[in-house]
Amino acid sequence: MTDSSDDDYMSDKFLPENIVDVKPGLIAKYTKKRLQANDPPQQKKRKLLESEARDEGLSKSITQNNKGFALLAKMGYKEGMGLGKKGEGMKVPIPVEVKADRKGLGKVTADKTVRENKEVDYKQNMGDYRQRKKDKLSVNRVWRDIRKCQHACEQLDKQKGYVEPEEDWYWASDEVNEEDEDYEPEDTLIAINDYLRSTHFYCIWCGIAFTDEMDMLNNCPGDTSEDHFD
Repeated sequence: MTDSSDDDYMSDKFLPENIVDVKPGLIAKYTKKRLQANDPPQQKKRKLLESEARDEGLSKSITQNNKGFALLAKMGYKEGMGLGKKGEGMKVPIPVEVKADRKGLGKVTADKTVRENKEVDYKQNMGDYRQRKKDKLSVNRVWRDIRKCQHACEQLDKQKGYVEPEEDWYWASDEVNEEDEDYEPEDTLIAINDYLRSTHFYCIWCGIAFTDEMDMLNNCPGDTSEDHFD
């Protein structure tokens, strides 16, 4: 048998008898409460106090003790009436707008006007820009169709044995200069397209040569690109 003096050093006999089992989380909680109790209550800032007092005063209606109310009462005004001869005017005072910044009077309105003008200018410039891009794309599309007409016209004319074009600028070898002010691209396209349709029954947007005029009328959507793609 073992001696009673040889007790296990890991047993509870070696722990103090008056120890209190306190969880770590509770210590932090009690410490925080003690610090909060010792701290003095924080005072509101002056601006906040002024704002609260002003809002409280404006939220109350004018009483009969008010000097302005007394003057109006002498002229027949009664509480709840509107201003004016027929009582159709304002029933509450003009609201107070407190100026909290250091900008000059009218600066906010001026800045707002400047911003609105900038927005209007921006929208107008963007609209003009989009219109210019649209016009440029439209002109480029017309010139692209002109070149297609010229190549088709030259090929079809040569298939019929024509040695030279009806007009010099009907064939691609004599292309119209885009910078030449004597030519309007829309008029040029209409002229070559009419020639192709009436002479060769050919539509550049359909990409085929029809048998005759009746075949073209029945199967071709029209004589413009809008008729084919819009």
